[in-house]
Amino acid sequence: MNKIYNRIFNLSEIGILILSSIFLAIFQNIAFCNQINQLLSLETSKDWIFLMSIFFFLCVGIFIILSLLCWHYTLKLVLIIFLIVGAFCDYFAYNYNVLIDKSMLINVVNTDVYETKSLLTNKLMIWVFLFGFLPILFLIKTHIHRFGFWKNLSVRLVTLTLAIVILISISLPLYKYYASFFRNNSYLNKMITPSDYVSALYSYEKYAYKNKFKQFTYVGLDAKQDKNEINTKKNLLVFVIGETARAKSFSLNGYTKNTNPLLSKQTNLINFRQATSFGTSTAYSIPCIFSNQSREEFNLGDAKWRDNLLDILKRAGINIVWFENNAGCYGVCDRINYQMLPKKDCPEGLCYDQELVPVLNNYLSKKFIIRSRLYCCVTYEW
Repeated sequence: MNKIYNRIFNLSEIGILILSSIFLAIFQNIAFCNQINQLLSLETSKDWIFLMSIFFFLCVGIFIILSLLCWHYTLKLVLIIFLIVGAFCDYFAYNYNVLIDKSMLINVVNTDVYETKSLLTNKLMIWVFLFGFLPILFLIKTHIHRFGFWKNLSVRLVTLTLAIVILISISLPLYKYYASFFRNNSYLNKMITPSDYVSALYSYEKYAYKNKFKQFTYVGLDAKQDKNEINTKKNLLVFVIGETARAKSFSLNGYTKNTNPLLSKQTNLINFRQATSFGTSTAYSIPCIFSNQSREEFNLGDAKWRDNLLDILKRAGINIVWFENNAGCYGVCDRINYQMLPKKDCPEGLCYDQELVPVLNNYLSKKFIIRSRLYCCVTYEW
């Protein structure tokens, strides 16, 4: 029994990297594998060969990444980080179709504690325990047999060279198939763990560093109100920003289920059926909405250092206030009056949309009001 135990829990660095690569390829790429399974018909032998080649390509690719990042005494620490982060990423990719990229990391950074709590479900904890903590326990108990520095370096170089040769041998014969398949399904590249969050982290750090040294761009410096216009009434505009609402799931747009029971009763309702979102993430869409640039011209990195619609309206002398009950305005309201609803006054720290209504009564003299609402409060009747 002791001999079996010693064999299982006594591995070389290369051995633990190979096992880790296989584990990550199978158990932390479930979302990726599920998408591949849906896209391939598996009716021909060529489909099966392509599927097997993807699996080997995944294993070898992950092995190369781990070989470059895991060295000597940092090996276990790096693998533990990969196992924990990978388990979380694959869970959200599989259950919510979340793609891990720079925009998603920006969303994560801007997410508050209360919104995070709503995502911590029993299903998530079980998933992370099975695919994160259990392999970490195995890793901690495993004794890693280490070579000397020069021998370890030579072994790494040999195995890395062999891995690259295998990678090329797998991909070259099926290059046209790979190129066509991943070009038509480019989103799959952002579902491969751990390259998805490693690449996203690199892009985010590059984006954050680059934006530290930008100069502010002023827009609409000549903006002013028309003083010749005679208007004795106070003007009030309430602009409501919601999130995570798909047009195809609106019964107002022809969806079979009645998902808009209250809106459908409104008289003189105008529904823009052909409207499209600026992007698929809040961090991108909100700054883009208030920018004077088109979606094609818009650059998220420039948005924080450039005047937006609210800045121009404020410069023209219009009173503006932004009420917030969600994760923030992503830099759009940095230079105007901003009011975050106190979390302590809301149940479980989540301020639902109805909490915004009484607050609005105190600002009826304002001419432009922004409400950023929490998606979880939208009522659908199924």
